[in-house]
Amino acid sequence: TQARPTTFRADVTLRGADGGTREDYILVNRPLEAGGAKVYLQGNGYAPQVTVRDADGNIAFAGAVPFLPKDSAYRSEGVIKVPDVTSGEQIGLVGSLLPTAVAAGGGFFSAFPQPGNPMLVLQVWRGDLGLDTGTPQNVYQLDSTNMTQVMGEDGTPVTLLVRPGETVELPDGLGAVSFDSLPRFAAFDLRYDPSLPWAASFAVCALLGLALSLFTPRRRIWLRVRAGQGEQAGRTVVAGAALARTDDAGLAAELDRVLDAASPLDEGQG
Repeated sequence: TQARPTTFRADVTLRGADGGTREDYILVNRPLEAGGAKVYLQGNGYAPQVTVRDADGNIAFAGAVPFLPKDSAYRSEGVIKVPDVTSGEQIGLVGSLLPTAVAAGGGFFSAFPQPGNPMLVLQVWRGDLGLDTGTPQNVYQLDSTNMTQVMGEDGTPVTLLVRPGETVELPDGLGAVSFDSLPRFAAFDLRYDPSLPWAASFAVCALLGLALSLFTPRRRIWLRVRAGQGEQAGRTVVAGAALARTDDAGLAAELDRVLDAASPLDEGQG
């Protein structure tokens, strides 16, 4: 049975505005609070440290490249873009990182999320990466519009298998790629919202207003005032009506109260 992680924890060092530092940690449901902001742990993965040399042996790229996990065994996908090639076309390396690589069925898969037998499985593209057009690109995807995939003599894409500490030659004399080490990365989300207390206060006020509208009886009362005729000549006659949106046992009493208040008119005193 494959072991599953029980928790994700990031141990961090927080540096304040005064230059002081303190050690702390972040869990999935336990953000780090500092300066009124909260820092949430969003994800983690591997960022293999690679070095790519061009055909002249010059270092065209060196650094850690984050690969995004795709399953519980941390099979991760990523792209290594090498634009600073002085001796030929730009290079794109697309593929997977397998933390614990196992061969099966003519291919490879990751059997465990920890780096027991890490390996990069890369395919090679050459051409123009399109980084000079000014159009933003996804760092995890390769724009192959102006690129050509390097194929082998049998007509299938060339696939490179690189393990930590190894250097593998790129096809067609494009150079070489080295898998230097396998550091990890963590993804964080910083949230700072000084208006949150105001928003919460307004929301509470809105709920209170809604509650009042739902539980407070809503009544309408009409009064008609006219001069009396016949036996009521010389008097002012007041007639009333009332309406409620729902059953209201106190509606009649409320109408009587209003009519009593208007009785001086009915008695000709108004």
